[in-house]
Amino acid sequence: MRKFLVSLLAFSLLVATPNIAFGAPKSKALKVTKAFQNLLSTSDDGLSALESEYESQIDILDAALAAATATANLQLQTDLAAASSLYTPQINSSNKKVEDAKKIIDEANKLAEEADMLNAQVLDYTDELLELEDSLKKLTKASESLINFGELTIGKWNQLIERISILPTNLQSALKKSNDYKSARKVMNQVSSMLLSKEKLDKQINKINRPSQIYAIAITYAALEVGTSQLTSFNKSVKNLNKIIPIFVCQKDLTTLSASKTGKCDKGFLKISTL
Repeated sequence: MRKFLVSLLAFSLLVATPNIAFGAPKSKALKVTKAFQNLLSTSDDGLSALESEYESQIDILDAALAAATATANLQLQTDLAAASSLYTPQINSSNKKVEDAKKIIDEANKLAEEADMLNAQVLDYTDELLELEDSLKKLTKASESLINFGELTIGKWNQLIERISILPTNLQSALKKSNDYKSARKVMNQVSSMLLSKEKLDKQINKINRPSQIYAIAITYAALEVGTSQLTSFNKSVKNLNKIIPIFVCQKDLTTLSASKTGKCDKGFLKISTL
């Protein structure tokens, strides 16, 4: 390319020479032109040699750069392999320790949750035990009250009925129609119903699975109690009836009669005590 440019420049000078030489002899101008062409040719050869040297040096530098790059890459791989060999076990060990620590933390959290659950259960059981203690007190009190009330009424009632059964039929009928008898009988019906309910509740107690179930039974027990006023009314009615019943009657075989106003029985009749 450079040779073409040099030839083109020489041709231009040759063409332009007659005009530039201001009338100088043509032979002299040709000499000058030739000398100039020789100079350009020599310069072109120098430039070509310089370009060739430059390209050669560039190739050497490229080769050196490629070799240095390859060496650097190889060293890098070697260093990475050495670092991996040195630190990988430590990293793996650290990772294992982290995993082990996570497991320990998870186990600790699990134990903490179980402890919380257990603590909650203990608190529940404590509450139930306190409730059970309170319920048992109420249950015992109500049961004793029912039993005492039954003993105070049933014994008196049975004694009254036994005395009435000895009396003549007409006197029995009269007593059973009295308000005192009806009032006492009403209380006794309540007592009988109350004791029957108590018996059913006692059977339920034997089937209890949890302490909290005692509470409901204790409440039902308390509701069965008969008031003090009813007991007072019952005692008053029984007392009035006992006053009416004669101390003794006259009896012969299956016949029972009241004694005379003087307290004597007819001939053949036996005086039977109603007490």
